[in-house]
This record gives sequence, structure tokens and C-alpha cells, in this order.
Amino acid sequence: FFAGDGLLEPSYFITRREAREKFPMLKESGLKGGVVYYDAQHNDTRMNLAIALTAAAKGATIANHCEVTSLLRDESTGRVTGARVKDLMSGETFDVRAKVVANCTGPFCDGVRKMADEKLEGLIRPSSGVHIVLSDRYSPHEMGLIVPETSDGRV
Repeated sequence: FFAGDGLLEPSYFITRREAREKFPMLKESGLKGGVVYYDAQHNDTRMNLAIALTAAAKGATIANHCEVTSLLRDESTGRVTGARVKDLMSGETFDVRAKVVANCTGPFCDGVRKMADEKLEGLIRPSSGVHIVLSDRYSPHEMGLIVPETSDGRV
């Protein structure tokens, strides 16, 4: 839906034999086949850079290598109006004020949410996973392998 028509190849099933040809290290026992899909492709570095450059082009001031250390509030309304930020390269601390403050901190959003209200319960349940890069001997070029059934239910 978000990628638009024709930007990604369609997913398709492959037989047990095709799966073993593409990934010869797979165990034959219990193997039924596989699915080739293209929907997990995302370059977050490029996306973040595009967002920052677009914001700068629209007049925003952008900062990199910075950490929010506390939120700033309008004392009369209690509304969040900005953040105190620490430059992790120089150690300098400065205030950033804004008409609108959005918490777009991904896996760190609970920490920022709790700066606004210490009583809030966490929303994020971090997961741990492993990405392993193997030689082409183990799989076709530009193709990876995902194990969709793990002991703890993650993919």
C-alpha cells in the first residue's frame, strides 16, 4: 500500500525443492517450502536523511548527535513547548523551542514520554534479534532468510 503499485516485486511461494536449492543448509525434515517476499526492504538511514533535509528546506533547524535530557513547559498551561538537548559531540546543552513537539524517538519513546509524565507505563517492549551476513555460498545474491517461528513467538 505505502510503496505504491509496481515498486516492489510480488511475493510468491517456492517448493521444498526450490527452497533447498536456494538455501542448501536448510534441513529437509519438516520443510514444506518457502515464501519469497520483498516487503521488508527499508533503508532507514536514507529515510531519516530525507526527513531532515526536507525539514531544513521548509525552515526547520536540525541537529544531529543530540539527546533530549528534559522537556520544556509553558508554566501557565503545563504544555510541552520544547526540549533541553545535549550535543553528544561537544557536550554543550541548549534549549529547542517549538509550536508543536512530536515524540518521534522510535524505541526510545518511552523515555521521552516519561519525561512528560513519570507515572506513564511503558508502551515499548524491545525485542532482541540477530542479523547475520553470510557469504553467497549459503544463499542467493541479495536474498536473505527469515525464521518465522521462534520459541518466544517473534519473527
